[in-house]
Amino acid sequence: MSHARSLCAALILVLLTGPRTVLGSPELPPVPPALIGLARADHLYLPGPVYAPPGVYPEGKIDWEVIHALVRQSAETAGIPSPWKSLFEPTDRVGVMIDTTPPAVPMVTVDAVLEQLVRAGLSPDRLFIFSAEETGLFAAGFSLKSEGQGVKCYGADRMGYRGGLSRLVLDTCDKIVNLAVLRPSPVFGMTGCL
Repeated sequence: MSHARSLCAALILVLLTGPRTVLGSPELPPVPPALIGLARADHLYLPGPVYAPPGVYPEGKIDWEVIHALVRQSAETAGIPSPWKSLFEPTDRVGVMIDTTPPAVPMVTVDAVLEQLVRAGLSPDRLFIFSAEETGLFAAGFSLKSEGQGVKCYGADRMGYRGGLSRLVLDTCDKIVNLAVLRPSPVFGMTGCL
C-alpha cells in the first residue's frame, strides 16, 4: 500500500470510528475560545540621554514601570479576575519559556512576569526560565543557573528529551508561561505565544 493510501485509510478509519477507538484514549473535552489580553502604552523608554550603546538601548532606557503595567494589564484585559492568582497555585512549578531568537524577549519583560508570579504567592524556588538551548539564553543576556535557591535558568537541551518532548517540560513544569516575540515565519506564517 502506498504512503498516500495508508494515510487515506487511517483518515477514513478515524472518521468512521472516532478518535477514541483509533487513539485508544478518551475523547478530549472541547477547547474553549482563546482569551487574548491587549495592553498598550504611549512609550516604553525613558526620555533623556542614552547611557549605554544604541544596540542595547536604541531609544533610551526601558521604562520598568511601563513594562510592568503592560504585563498586568494584558492579563487583566483577557477577562480573568485576578489572573495571576486564579491561574497559578503556590505549589505550582512554573516555567517561563522565552524566545531567544534575535531580537530575544527582553529581560525586563521576563522580570515583570516573574514579579507577578511571586506576588501571586509562588516561591522563586519554584520558578524557572527556559528556552530550547542554553547558548541562546546566554546570548540573550540571561545568567544560567540550574541549582541553589531562587529562580533557575537553563535550556531544554540540558535535561534531554523523552519521546521527542523536552524532559524539562515533562518532568519539571506544572504550568508554562510562554513569552514569544511576534514575528513572521517562512514555515508557519506568523509565530507568537501559545
